[in-house]
Amino acid sequence: AIGSLVNLKQLILDQIQLTGTIPYSIGNLRQLNRLVFSHVRLSGTIPETVNNLVNLKRLTLRHNELTGTIPGSIGNLGKLEILDCSHAKLNGPIPTTISSLNDLK
Repeated sequence: AIGSLVNLKQLILDQIQLTGTIPYSIGNLRQLNRLVFSHVRLSGTIPETVNNLVNLKRLTLRHNELTGTIPGSIGNLGKLEILDCSHAKLNGPIPTTISSLNDLK
């Protein structure tokens, strides 16, 4: 399972035939600095376990079928520089915790 790749630094899945949801075990990948799920038709919500990805600098979830809101725990990703959720079906307010992300561009 993907959650067992604990030393993985980058996970980039772009324009491939992938469906399903983002697994909760994604939070086990604490060494990740880049997570890209782009044009892969993921559905469901962004799991709260993304708050475990403390080394993440880039989170790209664009062009997916993701629904729900951006979790408030996104504010725990202190190294995050890029957050791209464009062309997803997310709704609701942008979490106020995002203001604590000083490196966000």
